[in-house]
Amino acid sequence: MNNLDEFDLDFWNWLNMFMKIHSKFSDLGMLYNTKDLKEEDIKNIKLIRELFNRIDDYAIDNLILMKKEIFGGYYTIKVNGSYYDIGHSESMSDSTYFCRKNNNSDNYINYEDIINNKPVSNKEAIIKLLKDVKEHFQALQRMGVSHSSVYEYVTNHDEKTSSL
Repeated sequence: MNNLDEFDLDFWNWLNMFMKIHSKFSDLGMLYNTKDLKEEDIKNIKLIRELFNRIDDYAIDNLILMKKEIFGGYYTIKVNGSYYDIGHSESMSDSTYFCRKNNNSDNYINYEDIINNKPVSNKEAIIKLLKDVKEHFQALQRMGVSHSSVYEYVTNHDEKTSSL
């Protein structure tokens, strides 16, 4: 797979049909025992890793956060009116990529945007805010405030209940 365009209509039709039988699957789990799988299934299951990596590249470039899980995370994408969670999970000994059907999502990446490399609508505003945050963070560092102190304050203090 050299580009996302290669995830063609056949792949998405296959995935849609496959998900009717398997509401979720991982490449490691499915490819460990392939006796009940067709050649097409094996070929397409192996593509989930590449699909995740392409989605991840797009998300990183567009400052989209991965939805976190205990040992990894996922992105929800919308393709032809269907929603899929495409993710990655790691343990001490294994790395696996997974796909699961998502019946509806308010927070998704449109597959067409990935193909067209369309930036998210608020990317410029996010970059501007991040530059401002960076300047403030650097000022705090010059004052001797540590990374962990900033993180602790930002994540655990509510403006309404906190007195500084």
